[in-house]
Amino acid sequence: MEGRTDRDSDVQKWLKVVLAEENLEKFSVKTTGSSEKGDRYIGDVIFVVVAGTDKEGKNKEYDLVLKCSKPSDALMKSAFGFRKAFVREAYLYEKVFPLFKQFQVSKGVEKPFDSVSKCYGVYRDEFRHVIVLENLKKLGYDL
Repeated sequence: MEGRTDRDSDVQKWLKVVLAEENLEKFSVKTTGSSEKGDRYIGDVIFVVVAGTDKEGKNKEYDLVLKCSKPSDALMKSAFGFRKAFVREAYLYEKVFPLFKQFQVSKGVEKPFDSVSKCYGVYRDEFRHVIVLENLKKLGYDL
């Protein structure tokens, strides 16, 4: 596809894995923004809108934030603990927050704490960690 970059194909690959549970047959990705050099993030932040069709033919749209580690094995293994930071954040979204929600439900908490972005999943390979989250900007939140 003309105009596509390696990052575009990476984003497609990551989302195909992470959004597998959403049962999308086909989907397109539109990048709506990203972090800029000097934003002081330990990784890259990419804002995307995903539009697709599920197996029942229903149209679905997702406004997402992808928090991506830098594509450098040396950086991820550095003394600054970048890999550890990504692993810990992923653990919070995949394990701690769902258990906390389940605990509150089991105890009958009337107003449970749930002020956390929905996590659609985590993509991992040898060099990259990507956490795919709901974009809260659409709900009026801002940095």
